[in-house]
Amino acid sequence: MKQLLAAALLLAALPLRADPPPQGSFMLGSAIWPDHVLPRSVRLAFEGEAMELHFVHPLPLDSEACDTKGICESTVQAATATARVDGGKLVLENIEIDESAAIEPSTMKYLEIPQDRVYTAFVISLLQQAGFTQTDTGFTLTSAGTPMEFYAVSAEDALTIATIPVVFEQSIAQMGGCEVRALAPLLAKAEPTTGEARFIRVLGGFRTMLDYDFAARRAAPFKADLTDAQREEGDKLRSAARLPAMIGNIFQTPEDGGIEEFRADMGLRMFWDDREALDAAIAAYGEALPDMVAWYRHLRGIEGRVDVATICADPSLGFME
Repeated sequence: MKQLLAAALLLAALPLRADPPPQGSFMLGSAIWPDHVLPRSVRLAFEGEAMELHFVHPLPLDSEACDTKGICESTVQAATATARVDGGKLVLENIEIDESAAIEPSTMKYLEIPQDRVYTAFVISLLQQAGFTQTDTGFTLTSAGTPMEFYAVSAEDALTIATIPVVFEQSIAQMGGCEVRALAPLLAKAEPTTGEARFIRVLGGFRTMLDYDFAARRAAPFKADLTDAQREEGDKLRSAARLPAMIGNIFQTPEDGGIEEFRADMGLRMFWDDREALDAAIAAYGEALPDMVAWYRHLRGIEGRVDVATICADPSLGFME
């Protein structure tokens, strides 16, 4: 009996085995930001023991730099660390925070706190020593009794998901990460249904819209002294960003017309009679464009303003049915 007791005490004294962190890219689907902080989406990327912390936003992270200089970014790497799961907790070491990373520079003006402390250091503090639980869709970290759900997504899909509040003109804070919880599992499906595949193509189109929106901001910054050529280029790019919605709203049924009718007349005028630019925009949306036009037509049948709860329950608003 004494030998068994000694063996048990010895085992209890041994440190628990440390495991590497989950591999790949993961997006936070839980609300973590205090009310006085403008929310940013969080993405963690793990390769071996190396961890990167990224912030993602559907609008320029540094709006002043974007509006004046055309420096417009939707993602930024804010910190690196080595990570392991030790004793059921996420342990971070060798943490390096990029104090110059543009996340929301206005924090110094409005909060008198550097942005790296408001965002990066805050997130690191939640991650450090958080309880770790693997899930079917990623993992959950529990910090101070509060669970944070992370979902496996690619960097590209993280940006796609981040567009949803802007597409629906909703508060990112009120969405509270529900767009991640709803869409990350959908985008991860190996064999989506026909309806799901249609909406997945629409989601890819949202990312193309975002790409064009940022391209327009870079080409023609709002507060810059622009040349006529810059204004024209900016107008074309903004028209490209709005292209799917314009077609769906102008031609409200297939009988009214569609992509070809838009290309032949109004579309050409909106692109300053530049057929090459118009054709390039249509090609950029690719096979997603017909589905996007159908989705915008679908929205016209929904009465009133759609609320956050409805979007969270089904971001396709019935389009996948």
